[in-house]
Amino acid sequence: MIFLTTVVSYFNIEVEENDQEKLIEAMTYVRDVRLSQDRIDNLFVPLKGIIGLLKTFKISMPDETIELLEMIPFNWEDTNKVTLNARESLGPLQSLQQEKVREKTENFKSVIQEFCSLFHEEAPFQFEVGHENAYNKINSYHIHISALEQEALEVGASQELFELAVTPWRSIKECRVELGYLKLAWDHVQLVSDIFQSFRNTLWSAVDVEAMTDQTKKLQKEVKMLNKAVHKWDVHAGLTSLVAAMSVSLPLVNDLRDEAMRNRHWSQLMSVCGKTFVMDEKLQLDALLRLELDKFQDSVSEIVERARAEIKIDLQLQKIITTWSGLALFYQPFKATGVQILIHRSCSCRLLRCRHRGHPDRPIPPKKLLEGQPRRAPFEGSHRRSHQGDPPNPTSR
Repeated sequence: MIFLTTVVSYFNIEVEENDQEKLIEAMTYVRDVRLSQDRIDNLFVPLKGIIGLLKTFKISMPDETIELLEMIPFNWEDTNKVTLNARESLGPLQSLQQEKVREKTENFKSVIQEFCSLFHEEAPFQFEVGHENAYNKINSYHIHISALEQEALEVGASQELFELAVTPWRSIKECRVELGYLKLAWDHVQLVSDIFQSFRNTLWSAVDVEAMTDQTKKLQKEVKMLNKAVHKWDVHAGLTSLVAAMSVSLPLVNDLRDEAMRNRHWSQLMSVCGKTFVMDEKLQLDALLRLELDKFQDSVSEIVERARAEIKIDLQLQKIITTWSGLALFYQPFKATGVQILIHRSCSCRLLRCRHRGHPDRPIPPKKLLEGQPRRAPFEGSHRRSHQGDPPNPTSR
């Protein structure tokens, strides 16, 4: 009832042509009446029902209240008539103000277009910007877009007030959505960078490749689950490349931790990658990752395989050295010529022969080797036969 009384009393005041403040206030009442039309009209039928229900149950009410409730529909009808007359009288002033609102709308539209163009050119869509500069730009654009959104609300309110079509300003909304996705992408860049930095700071002796690989796989899944709108930006491509490089490098790091790796192999690795580092107790994983192992995957694998093959050869050589270190070779002059010849004074020959025939890891006890062996010098029998007239062997020279 207060609203109806206020509207009727205000429209009794004449609005001058140059009084924009009163014109806006008057148009505000016109708008409020127009927007309240359906809501208030739907109240009268339930209101009559309530009054009838109270009378049915003989619930008494003050006469003034009953009279007021009965008069509300008539007062509302009078308010609509007064508003309609006021709207007609304000028509010329409303038309002038509509032109001003249209002009303001066109100017604001130019501002929006310029901002959107600048946003798509200078916003941190490039991965090379870095997360610190990216966050600074995102904060700046957030403030700018918030100001534009507030101005858009004011323009929209003026358009509604003077019965003009309200512009939706989709460009601002799109920039706001893109800015949100952009921040989400850089949040993932920051997250991945922090986790990978913790990997890099790990001492070489404490590297847990399996745990790091599991963490990298989880990050890879999260990056893939980002909104499709983010996938077309360079920041997403750089983030994907960063995670992919780590996923390729970690298996190579695991290979390089092989016990077969020696100083010569580390030197070969530095030569292939073109970078150097100091192999000591303070070595961190960062030194290996700085080599960009993912770019030399085949060469790194080749070095590790070579190291593994060489360690097998080293083990065999060590066995040979161990075998020969326990052997003693004895010589004596041959009876006829005086030439120094090898003799069976120990089990050396039989031990070497046994190992040569496929039993390198099965040493034969000396007693077994000496059982049944003649105690004469080698070539002694052939020497005797040659003195007894046997023809010499032409191939023995």
